[in-house]
Amino acid sequence: MKKILSLIIVLSLSISVITSCSFLSDYITFLGREARQLTDYSSITYERPDFVSLSSKIDTLKADLMLSEKEKYYYINLLSEIVSDFYYTAYTMESIAFLEYAKNIKNDTLREEYFYLVTENEKISAKLDELYYLCAASEYKAEMESSCLGVGFLDNYAGEEFTYPEEFSELLEKENMLINEYNAAMSELSVEYEGVTYTGETIGVIPDDELYDAVCRAYYDKYNSLLGNLYLELAGVRNTIAAYCGYTSYAEYSFDLYARDYSIGDFDEYFSGIKEYIAPVYRDMSVKYKEEVMLSLPEASPDEILGLGESMVSLMSPKLEKIFTSMKLNHLYTVACSEEMYNGSFQIYFNEYEAPYLFVNGTGFACDSLTLMHEFGHFASAYYNYRNVGSNDEAEVASQGLELLSLKYLDKIFDADTAEIIGKYELLNLASAFTECAAYTEFENLVYGDDNLTVEKCNEYFQYCCDKYALEGITGNKTSDGMYWVFINHLFEYPYYMIGYSVSADTSVQLYEKCVDGIDEYINFIQLAGNGDFFGSIERSGLESPFAAGRAEKTAAFLRRELEKYS
Repeated sequence: MKKILSLIIVLSLSISVITSCSFLSDYITFLGREARQLTDYSSITYERPDFVSLSSKIDTLKADLMLSEKEKYYYINLLSEIVSDFYYTAYTMESIAFLEYAKNIKNDTLREEYFYLVTENEKISAKLDELYYLCAASEYKAEMESSCLGVGFLDNYAGEEFTYPEEFSELLEKENMLINEYNAAMSELSVEYEGVTYTGETIGVIPDDELYDAVCRAYYDKYNSLLGNLYLELAGVRNTIAAYCGYTSYAEYSFDLYARDYSIGDFDEYFSGIKEYIAPVYRDMSVKYKEEVMLSLPEASPDEILGLGESMVSLMSPKLEKIFTSMKLNHLYTVACSEEMYNGSFQIYFNEYEAPYLFVNGTGFACDSLTLMHEFGHFASAYYNYRNVGSNDEAEVASQGLELLSLKYLDKIFDADTAEIIGKYELLNLASAFTECAAYTEFENLVYGDDNLTVEKCNEYFQYCCDKYALEGITGNKTSDGMYWVFINHLFEYPYYMIGYSVSADTSVQLYEKCVDGIDEYINFIQLAGNGDFFGSIERSGLESPFAAGRAEKTAAFLRRELEKYS
């Protein structure tokens, strides 16, 4: 296993950065969207938003609403300007800034510009919340909703006005600063041992076992301390943020942030099912196949990966093929394999241009074709639904569902041996989504529930959770499982996001089983995503809730059946 340290991250879960503004486009119909025109990214230019002007407009509208001396359309027009300036222009520029930074993470200027926009947009968002309380109390509430915000939007602001304390804004700024520090550190991962500098990539090819173990230990020791202490600060800041917002736990705060239809309290039986039925299958799969898969993956260039993705979607659906072609023609993608780029993959949306963008920074192996399909699932859903892709769980069904459906077409674009290796890889990835994400969520519960946290306790918590799910030797380096958590970027950047991979993976499995002839069932599910009702979409699609009794047993059986195809 020691030769594949740099490939362990291959099975880490990619991110999806989906800027979704549910107050708009809620009721646009699905039909015919595959034919719409997209903006060419090469024609889009970045311009820093005028936050001073936007802030001044908000202050002006707040003051005028309190005086209530203007004509109705004055308030509506000014509110419309503010909504456009913020949700379209400012958020679009933030997305562009993030994308350009992701293309060159070693560029400090690009990273600082992105985090500047994040901080300023959060300040504007806080001011807007205060404005919306005044709008909700206005006699023109209905007109403001119908013209600018969406019917029912201001119902969330009925009652006593909430004013963000200055300390709250400082907490948000502190959180962003710590994430910035984490990104900066992750862009320069290396360790010096006996006068030689090693990176994650060069460690993986050290031929001497003893030297390999020693360098790994030095690598983990360095970053467990450095990144671990950053995480302690983040956890403390986030707990305080949740308390400011009236939540009893950061988990509760996060689940609302992700617009989930369930709470952390719904997971006791769900976690138990994964531990009892899926974790043993994942462990068995990993012992039997992971080393074989990792060492047998054929190399593939970014251009080859793009070609494989194009071939895949052309077999899947004429609708998806049109979208993929439009994505290529309009340069709305980055498919690469570079240490200079963000270590992950995502889809991002440019609100002002109504255009999604796909980013894949892969590993240089053929398995990157599955990552491409994952992110293209996000892309297609955002394309169809004009960014209104529903909750995070619905969005992840769009991505994981399409990735999993790729299994049905592997033998048509790969030779038999490669198709088998990629198929096993995908089943490992699926089992990982259930098992590791559940373990990592339990880890987060322990972390955010501890008021006296230390890095050593985090290591103990992580090892404890890995042991509960039989993950020893599966994640990280076999001698450093308890320290590996500092390299899981979701824990730092997207807390409590990963359980959504597990929940949506269950729905993806059910869609896979329903898609016997083509992928219409999958596309129909995407069609429902704009409703923002995850469990409603599941019910309307004739599927079972991920929390239904027996789901873990069925998933374990599914994994075994699919693996039998490669026996």
